Amino acid sequence: DITNEHKAHFSSPLPEVGMENVELVIRVNNMLLPAKGNFFVNIDDPNQKGIHMSRLYIQATQDFETKDFSGKLIEKVLTKNLESQEGISSTASCDIMFDLPIKQPALLSDNAGWRHYRVHFSAQLYQGEVFHRAFIELTYSSTCPCSAALSRQLLQQKIDASFHDTT
Repeated sequence: DITNEHKAHFSSPLPEVGMENVELVIRVNNMLLPAKGNFFVNIDDPNQKGIHMSRLYIQATQDFETKDFSGKLIEKVLTKNLESQEGISSTASCDIMFDLPIKQPALLSDNAGWRHYRVHFSAQLYQGEVFHRAFIELTYSSTCPCSAALSRQLLQQKIDASFHDTT
């Protein structure tokens, strides 16, 4: 193994080593959705030359494909990522990005259409605690010229109905 035979000219711990834009699938509501993931660990030992990157990949692709996507699953993957590095790492992080398809009803008719919402989950395991962040991109579009007015009208009706009996 070349990493054990040669001594590095410069030694330093590394805050983040891993893989970006890993193509994988995640399981959401019994659907397999295409996703991309970033998986990282740190290297505490300044004399350590690298990590077991394939272990990060195998863990992520197996767990996200076979188990329902959740915050607990992310925590499990991060914990296993740290354990797979056999003591050379103390922090792990990941980002999971995917589009979530949701069928949305029309404002007034019985029709519906599909919207794909961009979702980004970010998590870090640091000193035994997991910190989560979630981002969802909500977009609106319509080809109907009066849809903005219709949307405002329906919103006003809901507000009026919600606060009508509070006097």
